[in-house]
Order: sequence, then structure tokens, then C-alpha cells
Amino acid sequence: MLKQLVDWYLKKLRKSPIFVLISSILALIVFIYQLSVSLEYLTQKIKTFYPIREIVDRETEVNLLQRLDTDLNIDYLKQQIGNPITVKRFQYHTKFCKDFDELIKKGKCSEFNEKITDYYQYIFNRKFYWLNVITNEMNNIIVFFVLAKKENFNFKIKFFSNNKTFFELTHSEPKIVECTASSKEFYYLEEVYLGNPGYYQHFYLGYVEGSGILYNTTCSQSLFPIDPSQDKIRKFRMKCKPNLLGITDIEVCGKNEEVNCLNVNVFIDFLIRRKLWNYY
Repeated sequence: MLKQLVDWYLKKLRKSPIFVLISSILALIVFIYQLSVSLEYLTQKIKTFYPIREIVDRETEVNLLQRLDTDLNIDYLKQQIGNPITVKRFQYHTKFCKDFDELIKKGKCSEFNEKITDYYQYIFNRKFYWLNVITNEMNNIIVFFVLAKKENFNFKIKFFSNNKTFFELTHSEPKIVECTASSKEFYYLEEVYLGNPGYYQHFYLGYVEGSGILYNTTCSQSLFPIDPSQDKIRKFRMKCKPNLLGITDIEVCGKNEEVNCLNVNVFIDFLIRRKLWNYY
């Protein structure tokens, strides 16, 4: 009896416009849900396809480098890109006048106090680049250098990118920090200071090649300025694009060469001598 009553009720309800409307809405919801599940599955499959995945990974790394800056905490950086492959601790000794009044009155100091500051160097190995980071005692980044592994990896740090020549990036005569060519390496580094527009940070543009590594066919050994004359430097800067970009915070640049400008030598030496340039 109950079954017959239910059947009679459903037959009446099916003829109702409200029932038809509700059924249509439910069917549409189910269709949309199934479509979204299918699209999500298809998207995941497309992302895992190597050429697409390569583009996605490259774009992710480029966006990450654009956000990278000094004063960021190293723990935050590790959350973004993982753990470094090596960590090195080094100390810097500074002397300051014990009696500041004596320095003001006499212009000299008879006694000095010494302060020892700990710094840490982290080297990260990424798919498209190497990242060298220096932190202070507060674990905040004060120096970092990015070295592209491949010529076709274009990235940008603040105001500078590696898809233009040195001359296009800085038209003025550069302050050359390093210029070395040997059987083991080709290494050129220049410093750029923009003052207030550059937030008083010091920027570094460099070009590095290791033994047996032809990074860029337009920057052959014959172009590399073994003898750093102005003419050779000018020709080199007109044709070559940097594969190394870096930033030094104002708190250390000019005060400690080991921490900022020359520390990149440790980074380059680590990669070239250990033959880790293209290591994945």
C-alpha cells in the first residue's frame, strides 16, 4: 500500500514544472562537477608532459628570483627552494675605538676593541641556476649571487637582467672587480652602484666559464679580456651578456671585501674546481 502511494506521488511530481526544474539543476551540477574533475586531471597530465613542465618550472624559478632580495631570512628562502648543498661558516674581525671621545677630540685612538662577527655562506643547486647566499648573525641575507647554468635561462634581479649585453645594461665605464682568464676559468665581474634609485645596494654583473664549458658562442676565449685594457673590455662588454648577477646590501659593501665583493670568488672556485657547473 505504501509503495503504491509513493509511486502515485512520484508520478504526479514528475509532471510538475518544479520537479523538472530541480532535476535539470541537479543534472547540471553533476555535469559541471564531472567536467571540473576531468579538466583537473587533464591539467595535471599536461603539466607532467616534459616540454610543458620545463616551461612551468622555468617560469616558477624566474618569479622566485624576481622576489629575492637582501634582508630576507634564510629560513624563508629554504622554505621556497629547499636545503643548500653546502654551508660554510667564516668570521670577520673588526676594530673600533675604545674611547669615542678621544677619537673626536684627538682624531686618533690609543686603544681598540675587537668584534668578531659570524657569517654563513650557503650554496643552493637549482635546475636552471646556482645560488650563492651570505647571511649575517641574524640569519638575514646580506649578499647573494645567481649564476645561470644554461645560456637560454633568462632571469632578472631588481633592475638588471641577463638577456642584454653589459654595455646595454650599464653604458658608463664600469668599476671592474675581477678580470681573470686561465686554463681553468674565464671570469669577469663588474660593480654597479645606483645610489638612491637602487636603494643604496651594490649590484654585480659577471660572466663566468669553466674549463671545458662553452657557455656562450659569442663570448669565446679570444674575446675574453686576458689583458684588461680599456679597448678589450669595451669589445667584451659590447658583445657579451652576463650569466652572473648579484646584490650586496649597503650594510657590508665597502666595509668588508671578504664578505661582499670577493666572496663570489669562493663561490666560483667551488663550482669550477669541483666540476659542479652542470651538476643536477
